[in-house]
Amino acid sequence: MKTNMGRRQDRGASAILVAFMLVALGAMVSLALNVGHLMLVRGQLQNAADAGALAGAMSLRTGENALLSLDQARLSAQEFTQRHRTDVQQVSANLNSTNDPNGDIVLGRWDDDEREFYVLYPATNEDAGHVNAVQVRTSRSGDNALPVFFSSFLGKEVASVGAEAIAVIDGPCEGCSIPIVFAECLVVNPNDGSLVCNRNLTFTNATEDNMGLTMLDGRNPNTAGVLEVLRSPNRCSNVRVGDIIGVSNGASLHPLYDELVEYEGQEVTVPIIGNDSSDCSPRFNQPTQVVGFATFRILDVRDVNEPGGQGIDIEFLCDRGGSDDHALGGCTSFGTTAPITRLVK
Repeated sequence: MKTNMGRRQDRGASAILVAFMLVALGAMVSLALNVGHLMLVRGQLQNAADAGALAGAMSLRTGENALLSLDQARLSAQEFTQRHRTDVQQVSANLNSTNDPNGDIVLGRWDDDEREFYVLYPATNEDAGHVNAVQVRTSRSGDNALPVFFSSFLGKEVASVGAEAIAVIDGPCEGCSIPIVFAECLVVNPNDGSLVCNRNLTFTNATEDNMGLTMLDGRNPNTAGVLEVLRSPNRCSNVRVGDIIGVSNGASLHPLYDELVEYEGQEVTVPIIGNDSSDCSPRFNQPTQVVGFATFRILDVRDVNEPGGQGIDIEFLCDRGGSDDHALGGCTSFGTTAPITRLVK
């Protein structure tokens, strides 16, 4: 038979055990609630960052308005980020007009091969044309950190959480078909910026026309290199708006005839590059920036001995885009397929 003293000791031990169990249970419940809340808020922050980065990337432009488009990209990224909420608080994003690498909204260039984001500080339109990506960071930290439920169990009153997204604008959706480039002034009216739709063009003497040859990289083109690109199954797959490529007015088209004549009647997507405003010709024999892509139909490819002499007749097509405003009316697609805007991180 237990004495009263023994019963009191048992009750005391049980009370201590129950107290420990309650503390442990409270800590587990607190941890579960806070982890769940943390994951929920992080998901909300990620949605905000994704939306902001995509909106910012879609606002990027090339050509004469490239530098101005950077401010619009920041504003768009901020607006779409701040349309989201976490708990009852609006997500915030600073414009970061100095493009501080640690800022909320950062402009730069995404390298698909290296899977790296490089911060850029463009000062000219040509520099701004290299910007193809927008990075957005969102967070609940510092004075805005998340409150911790049942903080006495975890010994912590607040917790920080954040998210990051990078969106890039590419172009075009399909790869280029032939290593030929055209000057921007051929497809855009310099007076009002409208597209010169369904225009037929003929290229004959390579020293006097608006067509150039390219090897779709930074090298100065030569006939052997252009032929190699023509025969490559992956031609133009890596060329994007803002890339720098070598362009040459070349010599005779005769060495390329057998390859080019295969494209008669076909639609091809080719890079559009900046032009010399004095005579509407490409900037030949120097590295030149890709400002967009356009679709042409190859009507006729003639060799030197054919009537009319060697040359290429083409038709510029303006109706090869989708239904949204970014596919038609210019942008960096010049009326063809819209550039792809995608999340890369």
